[in-house]
Amino acid sequence: MQRGEVAVLVKRAIEVAAGQVEDLAAEAGISKHTLYAWAAGRRRAPAEKLERFAAVLRRRSGELAALAADLDRAAERREA
Repeated sequence: MQRGEVAVLVKRAIEVAAGQVEDLAAEAGISKHTLYAWAAGRRRAPAEKLERFAAVLRRRSGELAALAADLDRAAERREA
């Protein structure tokens, strides 16, 4: 894996890990204001919407796990 490829992996990892609140909310089919209201305890989250939000987080965690594995392989090649 070349330097540019590692940069792409790191950039993608940052994007997935630190996704905008608006992006997380939109993927779950809710507004960012709703997400903030849940976080502050001002609104009660319906089970269906919580499940959709959990699915978004699960998908992102899967992407991060795959990116971490790619970065591990890149590091191993550099050590060899």
